[in-house]
Amino acid sequence: KVISCGDIFDQPNENTKLQIIEKYNLKGYKKNIVFNCGAGGWHIGVNVCKEIFTMGMSIAQQLTAFTNDYQFIFITGPYSSGSVLNSNLNKNIRIVEYEKNLAALFACADICVIRPGYNAVMECLNGDADVVLIPGISYMEAQDLWCKELKHKYGVCIIPSNELMLLQDCITDLLLHSKRINKSIGSNEYLISETIKNYFEFKDILYKRCVLS
Repeated sequence: KVISCGDIFDQPNENTKLQIIEKYNLKGYKKNIVFNCGAGGWHIGVNVCKEIFTMGMSIAQQLTAFTNDYQFIFITGPYSSGSVLNSNLNKNIRIVEYEKNLAALFACADICVIRPGYNAVMECLNGDADVVLIPGISYMEAQDLWCKELKHKYGVCIIPSNELMLLQDCITDLLLHSKRINKSIGSNEYLISETIKNYFEFKDILYKRCVLS
């Protein structure tokens, strides 16, 4: 028997989100853009994570050169930390190797540029952010197919990993016009836990009836 309960992922509470808003001064900017490539590894072929961060840094420098409206936050992970750390920074650009409350940062951001791993995607969609997905070849996930489904359902944007030059126009467009639909999806952790609990309670009742009979 299969029971579908929907999505489950890390859903930060309001207190954690408030901590993240204060930590990164998110309310001090018109738009906050977060870049993340997971830990920074790549399953098959050339690792383009560093190229994603390098392109993101170039976009950040151009868009923050003459305005303080935007903040760019790069969560690099251990494998990509050296790729952008030596860039010319300004007060609107932050580089962080690790953020323990990354789900809260995703939920509070305005634009998230990520690789389409399941947890990261669902954590981004848990908020109201526009989501830009950069799929790669993965032996664990059919990323291209899933990205197309997410585009239809949530209005995410897709940038192929071999066409990163499209990223600048995509972000510039999203800063002006949100494409996100079906916002704040929420996690079904409670429903899933209740379903499991009820299932085992039902099994226990059947067992006792069989023993008594």
